[in-house]
Amino acid sequence: MSEYYTPQQIAHFIAEGNLDIQTTNQIIQEIFQKEYPFIHPKYQNNQQQFQKETETYTNFITFKKEFENELKKEKTNDYINQYKEFLKIQPNFFITTRLTLLYIKKHRIIKLRTLLKLYGYKTRKSNIILKFHDNIIFYHLKTYHKDEQKDISQFELDEWITFKLQQNE
Repeated sequence: MSEYYTPQQIAHFIAEGNLDIQTTNQIIQEIFQKEYPFIHPKYQNNQQQFQKETETYTNFITFKKEFENELKKEKTNDYINQYKEFLKIQPNFFITTRLTLLYIKKHRIIKLRTLLKLYGYKTRKSNIILKFHDNIIFYHLKTYHKDEQKDISQFELDEWITFKLQQNE
């Protein structure tokens, strides 16, 4: 579940944050300066390609209705085929959370039940919680309940989890 930053994941973050182009460009610049180890190796030496692909995927989200209409017409071209592939990629909550905490706000709140649902699960299982825990460690996050740090495995399904960056304590 842990993964590198890709243009697809950054596009999901941009759409979720409703960011304008200027802010997006600044964030991508900062990602390359401050988050370099998290960038997919394919893009680490090509910021221009990363930015161009991020814009393309952001357009897919922004103009989803138009692309869906093109799919219904059964038109195919490279752009539509790229859109079809993009639809298969789900946003990574932990990537968007890390980026949200770095660039938009200091905490993010979600219920465990909702987090499980984002990944297609209806019940908590130890292997799923372990994957969540691994992501929390990988992306340098911490989880809290009512201002007290608490391990993800200790949350009840309907408890609110507050995510913060390790350095923002």
